[in-house]
Amino acid sequence: MGLTPAQLRAAIVRNFPEKTGHDLAWWVDLLKEKGPAGKRERLVWLRDEHGLSQLYARVVVSEAERSEGYAEPTPEELVEAQYGGSKAVFRPVYDRLVKWAVDELSGTRISPCKTYVSFFRRRQYGVIAVKRDGVRLGLALPGVEPGGRLEEVKNLGCVRISHQIRLAEAGDVDDGVFTWLRRAYEADV
Repeated sequence: MGLTPAQLRAAIVRNFPEKTGHDLAWWVDLLKEKGPAGKRERLVWLRDEHGLSQLYARVVVSEAERSEGYAEPTPEELVEAQYGGSKAVFRPVYDRLVKWAVDELSGTRISPCKTYVSFFRRRQYGVIAVKRDGVRLGLALPGVEPGGRLEEVKNLGCVRISHQIRLAEAGDVDDGVFTWLRRAYEADV
């Protein structure tokens, strides 16, 4: 079964001692005490001087940049931040998609990130990303030809997402959208 971003990060942190010889806190302390100042320079320093992979270096730098007392936002806070301000008008689109997926697609898990929300079954099969002009429903539909509202897309959530449907209001979320969402869900076996 695929991991959510939070589960993946937790697994990486848990594996730090085995993979690097030290826990995450040790690497953060080292970086703060002896590392360079810039983000890019820190990544290069950890990789070149200490042999960390890019993934592990990014986790160390990210952790080091957090302010004292930082708390991970809750899933609800992540969604609220995405749909704040002028994007609040698109929240009904999000709500309708999530309610339908959770009610109709057994085992679907919803995982909010900073800039989008993922649908998982075994792996990520869909994403909802809000933009200034509407919502993009990204779907993992390998081998499917785009047509009608279904467009080809790159860089929407993750590399598995191959198509998108643009949605401006809750009324745009119709049976055709649900059919494509179900198809992406069923393809995730």
